[in-house]
Amino acid sequence: MDVRLLVDLVLVVLCVEALALWLASRRLPSLPRFATMLPNLGAGLCLILAVDCALRGASLAILSFLALAGICHAADLRTRLKR
Repeated sequence: MDVRLLVDLVLVVLCVEALALWLASRRLPSLPRFATMLPNLGAGLCLILAVDCALRGASLAILSFLALAGICHAADLRTRLKR
C-alpha cells in the first residue's frame, strides 16, 4: 500500500471523527462543547498534513504546518489550564 494513500485515509478518518464529535456534542450535553475539542483536532490535522508534505517534498509547507500544530497545541493547553 502506498504511504501517501495511507496518509489520505488518516485524513478521512480524522474528518469523520470531527463530524462524529460535533454531532455527539450537540446531542449529549454531558460531553464537552465541540469548540473545546477544535484545537486538539486542529493540531492532529496539521501534523498529518505535515507528514503528507514531507512525503511530497514540500519543505516550506512542512514548516508551516508544524508551526500551526504548535499554535493549536498551545491553544489546547491554554484551554485545559483554564479549567
